[in-house]
Amino acid sequence: MEPQACDKGELEGIVNQLLIDGLVNGIQNINPNETRVLASFAKDDFITYVKTLHGSRSLNYLCRLYRNGELKGFVNEWIELWVVKWRQRVKLMFRESQEDQGMEFTDDLKLVGKREVGKMGRLIRRALIENNEICGIDAVSNYLTMQFLRELIDLYGASRVNQMIKDNDPTVLSYVVSRVNDIAKTQQPLVVLFLKIDERRQLFMY
Repeated sequence: MEPQACDKGELEGIVNQLLIDGLVNGIQNINPNETRVLASFAKDDFITYVKTLHGSRSLNYLCRLYRNGELKGFVNEWIELWVVKWRQRVKLMFRESQEDQGMEFTDDLKLVGKREVGKMGRLIRRALIENNEICGIDAVSNYLTMQFLRELIDLYGASRVNQMIKDNDPTVLSYVVSRVNDIAKTQQPLVVLFLKIDERRQLFMY
């Protein structure tokens, strides 16, 4: 008999608290406000991680872990690796304003097509996760999607890249895996996180 389904809100609350507890245990001298900021960032990565690996069944997967008493161990193991990657991959900057650092969506990229760009992004997210790059997954994959597509367009042209992605050409997957493997070997930050302090000395990401 299938185990009883979990309440989504209750499960999210449990995961939230496990992430917070993991951060407090994993980072010395972290204050409550810093915990709140990091927990928000970690939660986004955790959701992306589970959805990338389990898709529409991600809630069922977490529910099964919870019912089997395995959720705490799963989250603790994940947050332990995430803290390592946070220290390695994230550079914090304090600024009053943030200029647009995004890569422009040019005409060549428009020719590739939104569906194909999205498909490329999913390939990159999975490749990042398979290399244990679980911190800043969305930010890093969005940037690398634009970068890798431009590199492929330079090699093959926009129309050809569109068709290659549509056809699941193994050349694309091989390219993504090879480039992500190279990036994973570096020790440089991959994410710049901009923070500001308001008049109440509260930290906010933006």
